[in-house]
Amino acid sequence: MSAAFNAQQLLGLQVSVSVTSSLSLLSSLAVIFIVFSRHNHDPNKLPGFLSIADMCLSLFTCVGRGLVSEPDSLGCHIQAWGIQVFFIATMLWNTAMSFNVLLCLAFKWSVDDLPKLSPYYHAIIWGSTITMSTVLAATNKFGDAILWCWLPGSETALRMGLFYGIVWVCGFFNLIVYVFIGYELWKAQRQLKNVLSSSSDLSASKVTRQSDPVLKYARRASLFILAYFFVWMPASVNRVQNSIPGSQPLYPLFVIQAITEPLQGFTTFLIYFWRVLAARRRYAQTDTMYPDEFPITTSEDLVALRPFDTLTNNSQQQLQQQQMPLNNSNGLMSTPSYQISVNSLKPIKIFDEQL
Repeated sequence: MSAAFNAQQLLGLQVSVSVTSSLSLLSSLAVIFIVFSRHNHDPNKLPGFLSIADMCLSLFTCVGRGLVSEPDSLGCHIQAWGIQVFFIATMLWNTAMSFNVLLCLAFKWSVDDLPKLSPYYHAIIWGSTITMSTVLAATNKFGDAILWCWLPGSETALRMGLFYGIVWVCGFFNLIVYVFIGYELWKAQRQLKNVLSSSSDLSASKVTRQSDPVLKYARRASLFILAYFFVWMPASVNRVQNSIPGSQPLYPLFVIQAITEPLQGFTTFLIYFWRVLAARRRYAQTDTMYPDEFPITTSEDLVALRPFDTLTNNSQQQLQQQQMPLNNSNGLMSTPSYQISVNSLKPIKIFDEQL
């Protein structure tokens, strides 16, 4: 298949893959260092496991076309094996994080119970990906895929069934979870506004003046969805085009794929540190938050809020007490501030303001 391009074009693909893979490798190392640092007391390490998969993937893709010249060699098969394992693993770890959010919102799981699922995630993700890739290697299905050693163009059915099919099933599941989180957030916000507005016009106006959390959530969810499409859409389009009978490989599509597909670790890095910095700025400004300023984000942020009707009785009583007028030092009735403590509304923090 590489014969479709000349030596200069193949060199351009090699450079593109190596540069973007190296960028993802460094980015993944940074995330791993933060997540597994002794200063990070968050027991849930799923973003770290995701970044480990990203890092290993970058090691295999960084080689690029270095082993393609001998498609039947052990080195080429090892590269193809690693690419198949870790590409699928990164998608499954993202899906596991979405599944955690779904458990908390839809099934009211406790955050403290989530780390207990990690051994099962490891068994399923690594067991399925390693088994799949080992079978492909043992049956000699790997070869020259132009950008690197992987499933060649002659294995279109395997490409679609064991790779891109998984990509878009996981992507669709994550999208459904994003929509569900947005709906739960919208419902909780409406209930909270109704409670506040029934007690005081001031409280309702205070909530209204704050930026709409649904819009905030939509922007954040859009970021993750766009990142997913940025990484996988060019590759999917290119591989579908390759599978059309009688079609010739298109060099521009391969260039775009060579630039975007290895950037998965880098996109994780950008989203991770953007959320961490945003959270630190917000918490540095105030210890309290308005009702519509809770850090509700997408599955990669993994911060969720139970609907208002699921709050404990103590939490609702605390909220009602905060809405009652208070006597000031002069014996006059004063209107309270309607800032509400984060603890009073029991936000579910799955990860520390990011992933």
